[in-house]
Amino acid sequence: MASTTRPRRGVASSPRASTRISRYSVRKTSSMMRWSTSARGAGRDTAETSTSCPPTRTRSKTTSTSTSSGAIGSASTSPPTTARRTCGMFSTELGRLQSSHPGLRDELASAHRWLINCGPSAILEVATVARVLMIDEAKADAILRLYVAEGVLETVSCKRCRSCTTLNDVDAKYCTDCSNDGETMFDIADFIRFSRASREKLKARPKGTLSARENVTTYTPDSKLHITDADLSAEHIKPWVSLPQTEEGYLVGCERIGDDEIKRVLSRLERFGICLIRASGFSTKDPVLEEIAAMLGVPSDDQNAVVGSVKRIAPTREAPPTTGNSSLALGPHVDGTQDPTTPQLLMFRYVVNAELGARSQFWDIAQILLEIPEDERIEMIARLSRLDAAEFKKSTGAFRGPLISLRTPYSASWRYRVDDIIQVHPDVQADHDRLQERLAKRGLEYLPRKNDIVVFDNWRVMHGRSQVEGETQRLHDRIWIREMHPEIQIRLGLRPLPAAAVAALKVAGSGA
Repeated sequence: MASTTRPRRGVASSPRASTRISRYSVRKTSSMMRWSTSARGAGRDTAETSTSCPPTRTRSKTTSTSTSSGAIGSASTSPPTTARRTCGMFSTELGRLQSSHPGLRDELASAHRWLINCGPSAILEVATVARVLMIDEAKADAILRLYVAEGVLETVSCKRCRSCTTLNDVDAKYCTDCSNDGETMFDIADFIRFSRASREKLKARPKGTLSARENVTTYTPDSKLHITDADLSAEHIKPWVSLPQTEEGYLVGCERIGDDEIKRVLSRLERFGICLIRASGFSTKDPVLEEIAAMLGVPSDDQNAVVGSVKRIAPTREAPPTTGNSSLALGPHVDGTQDPTTPQLLMFRYVVNAELGARSQFWDIAQILLEIPEDERIEMIARLSRLDAAEFKKSTGAFRGPLISLRTPYSASWRYRVDDIIQVHPDVQADHDRLQERLAKRGLEYLPRKNDIVVFDNWRVMHGRSQVEGETQRLHDRIWIREMHPEIQIRLGLRPLPAAAVAALKVAGSGA
């Protein structure tokens, strides 16, 4: 595979000079990947150097007939904004790949968004791509190979010299451009980088101010590109795949519980839909959970036919596997699916932790919906909002109705679970399967500490738990907040919602 490097000004074009240049560039490169094609074996090797090329969010505005500002189901028209015209780059190749490999449609779209934000000189590594896209390495390897076949990427053949094409006739594992008169040998392997044409496209990316009309593209690989940080900020929401357990993330560390601490909790609840409260100085006997609940809203008087605002949960092997009383793994779900209305907030306090396992898991449905292409998303919302979308049956009650419904004029609540409790309408089955697939590979995993308190938005965030192991009896307390105090003016639930989605939800709610 021919590939050349233009010599730097003032540097002689010689094998030795080429070696010095390439060694410097290798040290500066952001990531490296080996695809093994050595003379002695054919499997894929692991990377010897791995520093990922970080993905960056591409901001893009597109025009739309919708009157809503950036929303979960639609694009928006907005004033001029500073942006980089990248979302149309390589879109023709992406369209061909998605047509010929429909099973990789979502992964290819995510890979496309990541690729167009990499630098022209980036060396791509299978492990890095797999980690960024949250897929297994075999699938990442296949995606890179598809892009090589399309000409977007190419392979080069020396880990030291990125432009090497000449190999020694005697020893195939030795690069004549990088050798020191044959005294030093360097293994030959295949590395992946952008092709020459792709590098030129990436270098030519325009910068500066583009109007909304100038930034319109015929193909949009990821519908989240339509929603800018400003759009999400207006709705006080920050969707996530995972979150850091820091003060900048969803953690509130404190020594007391007062107005200032509650304000910090509410801020995280509104933006992330979840908050971890780690209050030092309190014991498990102190009624901290009840005090925080009283500051936030009105606790439910019963939970699943258990009377009392606080339910102590002690998982056992004998309990049904679809309840928190079971020590078996619990799939993603929201609480109260069998009731006429679901609680607005859930609160957990971890009293005694398990010896092993029992990792708490959370999923942001706002993020998952944003990752679905906009035209499909609007249609999905309409199907999920039908009055016979699903039926939930438990020993304590049953509910038949929509999976998504308006709870305020501009936000919706989510009612869903992944277990045998739910039975969906045949017209919703494809959406049900798609959601299960996405929930299987996304989520925030958290190992609780004793006395930790977690508060989260039950209209937006699903939760689950890995299997409880060991001999110690795990204990945690739970409170359902049916509704928050009216003076607490924060936004909860799924948002922003486009006009088309709101209209569909209103029609479904009226039974028309």
